[in-house]
Amino acid sequence: MTLEYLWFLSDEIRLIWPRFWKTTEAKIFVVTRYAGLASQSYNVCFAFRMAFGVPNSQFACKVWFSYQTAITQYLLFSVELLLMTRVYKMYNQSKTIFALLFIFSGAQSAAMASNARLIVTGSHYSPTCVMLSAHHNRIYVG
Repeated sequence: MTLEYLWFLSDEIRLIWPRFWKTTEAKIFVVTRYAGLASQSYNVCFAFRMAFGVPNSQFACKVWFSYQTAITQYLLFSVELLLMTRVYKMYNQSKTIFALLFIFSGAQSAAMASNARLIVTGSHYSPTCVMLSAHHNRIYVG
């Protein structure tokens, strides 16, 4: 992943950065690209802690699982936002299409937030953040 970032950095500087303040797509691309890099770096650091057996508190494990869920949803929603802007423009910026896209994205965000809350809050973890038990009505996601 890091190699890909370095490999295409010159193209990004040449093609994306000049358009950063002009287009929404360029802003979404840049923010998503570097949020993904930051989240992957954090995950690698935390995974090394887990691999070396460094103990974590229950709170730290919940924060890590919450972070995993939030950044995944953020990256997914940013891709969907790019697609939604294309669909909106494709239909001549119709207010009906905008309303439908807004309703669907809001419903998806609400469903994912409630699902993430149910999964993370009722679980118990080992000192290395392995999920030991979940409430009986929850399905393990991972």
